[in-house]
Amino acid sequence: MLKHLVFCLLLTGSAFAGDMNFLVMPDKVVGAISPYVYGLNSQNSNETGATFRRAGGNRSTAYNWVSNFSNAGNDWKHTNDNWPCTVGGATNCDQVGAQTTNFVDDNVKLGLDTLMTVPMVDYVAADMKGEVTEAEKAPSPRFKRSVYQKKGAFTLAPSPNAPVIYQDEFVNFLVHRYKSAAQGGIRFYALDNEPDLWSDTHPRVHPEKPTYSEMAVRSEKLASAILKVDPTAEILGFVSYGWQGFM
Repeated sequence: MLKHLVFCLLLTGSAFAGDMNFLVMPDKVVGAISPYVYGLNSQNSNETGATFRRAGGNRSTAYNWVSNFSNAGNDWKHTNDNWPCTVGGATNCDQVGAQTTNFVDDNVKLGLDTLMTVPMVDYVAADMKGEVTEAEKAPSPRFKRSVYQKKGAFTLAPSPNAPVIYQDEFVNFLVHRYKSAAQGGIRFYALDNEPDLWSDTHPRVHPEKPTYSEMAVRSEKLASAILKVDPTAEILGFVSYGWQGFM
């Protein structure tokens, strides 16, 4: 079995159509394969050889880490609820960040690193009262403002009644519980889930199609906020649904 491969991709014709030729050079050593190519989402990792698991998916876009509420988007009637707790198996969901800590605690027990998704959209779920209608899209009482960086001091016990949810405070909560990435805490952060599909999947919080400039500005601001809390973490950018998401 070849351990090191170099693939030289040659395209002919249009950038979107044409023959694709691969040149395999097994004698060309460019470096070891990263152990982090062997990752999973939230599936059971038993006997898979996985090295990390990703906390993500459509539920992570409007995830309120303070209350554990989230929004299903068009997966199911744009519903606000705590499905990851009632169906997904997370426990102690009356506690701050429980949906997340359940996931990371399992990874720690299994010796896996974590890729944590941090919301990048401007609103997160404010309740678990079910379907959110078009008339109730954000801004509305069904959602709370999500802000990347808090101006004041962090708290480890934010009030569920607070009108604003802070994402750097979320990262601080995780670092306080698990230490920094350099100290064995959460190593990777992703910036939201498939924001290229926000207008389709999550029109209640972002009905407009995102633009290149919007994604650049949002990514830089959220990544900077995360790195101010944990400079040793690795930011993997936003999670696209696929190649066409970049187009």
